[in-house]
Amino acid sequence: MRRILFIMSVALAGCATSLTDGAARIRVIQNDSPAAKACTQLGSVAGRSKGLLFESAAKSKAMADLLDAAANMGADTVAIVKTTEAEEVITLYGVALKCL
Repeated sequence: MRRILFIMSVALAGCATSLTDGAARIRVIQNDSPAAKACTQLGSVAGRSKGLLFESAAKSKAMADLLDAAANMGADTVAIVKTTEAEEVITLYGVALKCL
């Protein structure tokens, strides 16, 4: 039993998503937030995750991808526009913004 728990804990640890330095600095807001209106739009971004065992891990991976894409565009904020989930694929769509 202990061996099974150890294997499960190692497997779960492998699902953890870490953010790059640039992605960790990105602020996340909703698209309809008044704060978004005061920002400059840099472009559309998306983050996708496919085939992860746990839904929460898949959403974290998709968010990390979205934040990385925004950071690569020079954004300091990303506004989430839409989330789709289909056939084990979670995709987050957003707009990269320069607010500060």
